[in-house]
Amino acid sequence: MKLGKKNVIALVTAGIFSVPMVASAAVKTSQVEADTFVITFEKADVMTPEGRATLEREVRTAAKLVFGNSDYSRDRSLRVLSETRSCYHFAVSGALKNIGSGELQISAR
Repeated sequence: MKLGKKNVIALVTAGIFSVPMVASAAVKTSQVEADTFVITFEKADVMTPEGRATLEREVRTAAKLVFGNSDYSRDRSLRVLSETRSCYHFAVSGALKNIGSGELQISAR
């Protein structure tokens, strides 16, 4: 059987839509106080590379909301900029070390 160009396109299109879509990890971020976010997730959901990437993205987003974006034009102080970045990186790395708990907290305290 010889397949024409239209038939090949139809088969490829049908194949794409028949593959189940990979669901992103069920990661939920909640703001519990003005400077505190809690990120909850199922441990099994973040064991895949896609799930881990989703969790890391949520952690970094929450840390930016807590510590703000480092912006020299706004802060006008290298000391403040350095402290903000340091706090951000400390919070992100600390949260990601506790990935086995199923709940992470990002806080300015």
